[in-house]
Amino acid sequence: MNSSIRRVWINYINLAAGQIMNYVYPIALLYLLVRILGLETYGLLVFSMAVVSFFKIVCGYGFDLTATKAIAESDGSDLSKIFSEVLITKIVLFFFGWIVLALLSFFVEKISDNFLLISLYYSLIVIDILIPVYVYHGMQKMMGLTLVTVCAKFITLVVIYFCVGDSSDYLLVPLIELLVGMVGAVGLFVYGVRVFDIKIYIPSIRSVFGQIKDGFFVFISKFSVALYTSLNVVYLGFSVGEYSVGIYSVAEKIYMALRGLLNPLIQAFFPYFSRLHCIDRTLFDRQVWVLGLLCALTLSFFAALSAYFLQPALEFVGFVSDENVYGILTVFLYALPFAVGGYYSSILIIKGRAGLLFKITVLTLLANICLLPALVTVWGLKGAAITFLLVQVFHFALQFVYAVKR
Repeated sequence: MNSSIRRVWINYINLAAGQIMNYVYPIALLYLLVRILGLETYGLLVFSMAVVSFFKIVCGYGFDLTATKAIAESDGSDLSKIFSEVLITKIVLFFFGWIVLALLSFFVEKISDNFLLISLYYSLIVIDILIPVYVYHGMQKMMGLTLVTVCAKFITLVVIYFCVGDSSDYLLVPLIELLVGMVGAVGLFVYGVRVFDIKIYIPSIRSVFGQIKDGFFVFISKFSVALYTSLNVVYLGFSVGEYSVGIYSVAEKIYMALRGLLNPLIQAFFPYFSRLHCIDRTLFDRQVWVLGLLCALTLSFFAALSAYFLQPALEFVGFVSDENVYGILTVFLYALPFAVGGYYSSILIIKGRAGLLFKITVLTLLANICLLPALVTVWGLKGAAITFLLVQVFHFALQFVYAVKR
């Protein structure tokens, strides 16, 4: 068990190093794009990404959890089988999503008007298909993945800084991300296949549908989460315009960067907890409590710290002058401690309660759908942020109650 713990912390260090870039990258990119493109054009980019995010969830289908869990529990013995089935399933879902997006462009004017931009962002899904993150996580070999990810994001920032000059260059942003990302993705794909001795084959149709069936509840859960997060941006895009989307998204991106501090801890402990749940349930329950408390305290600390220092720091570097951004950001900071619900989602998966997680997420989605139009009508842009806060609290409460149950 001690060697397992050591491996967990080694993976945590690697994941944390990657998460530092995941923290710096969206903030640095946000700073560059808002300063260069302006809030309105930036809002258009965010709207396009929000539309594509639904298709990204479809193609990912929750394999980052289900495939990682399967590989971790099998100790890699079924690696080639799992890899091939997941890869082909993702490719099938990618082309299915492309057909749906093309059809939508005929019926939705806003998608039709921005189809080239949305298509470029859709193409970024190929990067996610090629990078076998679930293999690296399941085998607990994170160093190579972290190194390539960090380098790719750094290069992307540098290229955008030198190549994107004003708002007329907005199409270059997804194009640069695509070109740089593809180089890293192909490298990680080839490296993973060779290092883990993966034999790629064409699985049967039954195997592909088996993967779809096994990951259905996780997929619905993730898709529902995407709905109640990205739906706010899409709704604002259709109802109040790109400028308001830009304001909302600036605050949301900062929130997501802070929330991302929790991800390496969850990813590092997920394979370990998957094994521990099978070996010692009592120790598993105790460690789940301890880590959950640690996550909640960490997020609360960063929320309090950000409330005092974030606005002065951003104003000092001349980030954005619109005061509405900081008003919306304050609401998001109230929601930050409740982001620990993401940790309890992984615990429900480990306990085999994916169906329950699905029900919780659907209830959360319905709450978001009911609250969003009403609160936006009453309070405008701030109403969308208040909706997000209330939904986060509701989601956390349900996850916590059921995750700690035996």
